Amino acid sequence: MMTDDVYVPQGPLADFVELMWVQREFDRPHTLERVLPTGEMTLSINFDRREATIGGAHTRPFVLNRGSMSSHIGVHFKPGGAFPFLPVPAADLQNELVSLDSLWGQAVFSWRDQLLEARLPTRQFRLMERLLLSLAPSAKNRHPAVEFAVDYLAATNGAQPLTYITDQIGLSSRRLRQLFADQVGLTPKVYGRVRRFQNALTIIGHNEQIDWADIALACGYFDQAHFAHEFRKFSGLTPTMYLAAGKAERNHIPLSQ
Repeated sequence: MMTDDVYVPQGPLADFVELMWVQREFDRPHTLERVLPTGEMTLSINFDRREATIGGAHTRPFVLNRGSMSSHIGVHFKPGGAFPFLPVPAADLQNELVSLDSLWGQAVFSWRDQLLEARLPTRQFRLMERLLLSLAPSAKNRHPAVEFAVDYLAATNGAQPLTYITDQIGLSSRRLRQLFADQVGLTPKVYGRVRRFQNALTIIGHNEQIDWADIALACGYFDQAHFAHEFRKFSGLTPTMYLAAGKAERNHIPLSQ
């Protein structure tokens, strides 16, 4: 799918990349946002300055300065999708925002120049695809056990015990934890908790009348107190503070300045 500013890959990158986007003339009434953990990784190349970064999978919220991102191209990876393109384990990037040149060298800035010269979003998306594919050895895919675990945790929204996964894949929990962290950036347990938190945000967004006890039960928390504790850990806010924040996007909370 391609529009003027969003592209969902259909070819070889479809297993790894959720979407790409081009943002120009970034205009918001605020510049600082609290960004909530999703368990996924995002790459950004700034068109206004020589800056290119990749954000690792997070276990806590972080503050993003939108004022420095007026024009850029971004790549949002699927869970574990950045792994084939990284020269280091994804776990090394946990809770970090890393300059791409520290991973891939000065060639990153040559990419930036090429992307700027391409001008049109459709051309920039195709070029970004080629650049990413040039980094990824064809044999470097997620381990089947990691793929199974990601799919299971996504399907169950992290609300089911992890023992089912290890029973199915024939690996020890320790071996799965190592593989999963190296390729996804979080342990299976933490990734499952993030998925459960994200499910809670989805339910909150779809309901006008909120009953916190019902949401806690629906998402598989022990009780409302457990839900509130986990919510604050991943968002830095109480559930009621989150609801009152006046957000335009589920995982981006405007901060007053």
